[in-house]
Amino acid sequence: MTSTNQPNTYQPTSLSRPKRPITGDEEASSTLRLGEFQNVPTLNLSEARVIINAVTTRRKQLKSNNSNGDSETLVKVQEYLELFARYKEQEHVGALEQLLNGRPELEKFERSQLGQSCYSFNAVKILEW
Repeated sequence: MTSTNQPNTYQPTSLSRPKRPITGDEEASSTLRLGEFQNVPTLNLSEARVIINAVTTRRKQLKSNNSNGDSETLVKVQEYLELFARYKEQEHVGALEQLLNGRPELEKFERSQLGQSCYSFNAVKILEW
């Protein structure tokens, strides 16, 4: 038998996707830099909840009795949004969006983050400084 002096170099296969290389163009400081996501439309959780609920309601109307039910992932997303969306009424979500869109100095990302972080609609109105 011939022995080699190389150690066993077994590498298990990676179960996760490869990490994206750091480009250095993303930074959350006094100047917000979002890299490729700069000026990309964003939603807060309340807006996402309204949209997903409207789409699923429409799908159910179109499928009527032939519905196979929603996927497990969609149900989990809806449960998450139901728990964590700050505003449940569509009128409040619309008013919040109008209020924050009236602030052109804020990036789209900042508006969605502010909309999610304000605990009450009155707290959002305070932002009208």
